[in-house]
Amino acid sequence: MIVLAWLRKEPMDLKTFVQNRVAKIQELYPNQLWRHVPSDQNPADLVSRGADPDKLLQQNLWFVENLKGINKVAGPLTTKEFEKAETYLVKKVQEQEFSSDINHLKTVHIELVSDLTSQAFIAALKRFIARRRKCAKLFSDDGKNFVGASNEIKKLLEIVRKPDEKLANYLAAEGIEWKFIPARSPNFGGLWEAAIKSCKYHLKRVVNGINLTYEELLTVTVQIEGILNSRPLSPLSNNDDDFQVLTPAHFLINRSLNSLEEPNLTKCKESNLKKWQKITKIVQLMWKFWSRNYLNQLQQRGKWMFEKNNVKIGDLVLIIEENLPTYKWALGRIVKLYYGKDKKVRVVKIKTQYSTCKRAISKICVLPMEDP
Repeated sequence: MIVLAWLRKEPMDLKTFVQNRVAKIQELYPNQLWRHVPSDQNPADLVSRGADPDKLLQQNLWFVENLKGINKVAGPLTTKEFEKAETYLVKKVQEQEFSSDINHLKTVHIELVSDLTSQAFIAALKRFIARRRKCAKLFSDDGKNFVGASNEIKKLLEIVRKPDEKLANYLAAEGIEWKFIPARSPNFGGLWEAAIKSCKYHLKRVVNGINLTYEELLTVTVQIEGILNSRPLSPLSNNDDDFQVLTPAHFLINRSLNSLEEPNLTKCKESNLKKWQKITKIVQLMWKFWSRNYLNQLQQRGKWMFEKNNVKIGDLVLIIEENLPTYKWALGRIVKLYYGKDKKVRVVKIKTQYSTCKRAISKICVLPMEDP
């Protein structure tokens, strides 16, 4: 009771010893209402007055024993529950209102492993976490749609379907949840299945029949990862003189990707190339096939299915050009429109970073996140 009286006074009215301590308490806990707890109800007094360890464990004064559980059905909402509900609702609204934008934001990460073991998978996952941060969920195909797979593929699928103790313990310790999509339902994979399909298709075409060392294949796959993450999504600004675009790479390194300038080797004979020049040729062929296919997809989406709005002055568009260097996209802003007899735009005048040019509407693509 004496201490309570001290806490309610001005520190300067007390003796120096008490004054210093009361001032510190009032500084740390301003505007607090202090109350007295009787000794027979205060668990702190058990230690100060001396008690054996076995008696401490049997005491019923500890708060953990007296704390009432929260009624999850009819009880009052807590701050944590409000925050959790807000996060959930924001995610749902984003999924509904920005589903198309989210679909275009998928980013590709490729890892190469030396063997099909749990240890190799854990090592690959650690590399991924170190470079991209820890993920909350891992989605995986359950592998039942691989008919007639080789023994090596079957071993890998067995690891995926039934993680051994080491892998399960690692995922549990990191708080990572492993989920599987239904068998024979790649459409459930959505974002990542589409990206993997695109990567595998072109990788098989350019590497087929070529023997590569681990280091050479790693170099190829990492560069292919960069190619897939270089695709333009939307303009970064509405400034007519700004030709910078948002790419998946911006979500990883906060800028677009660049590559070293190298001569075009796609038409050179294999016999005339050194080993690492062959690697460069593989990457350049991958870029050539994939970028052409990507531009075709942008042009064909919804073609002939419904009428689209005309492009307009100020739009930033992709220009279809052949033999562009790796990671290089031809971009320009529309400065003038030329209409046909049907009052539809047939030709556009485009301002690029270095000049102006005219292109038929069939030779340009609207950026995917700008396409109405």
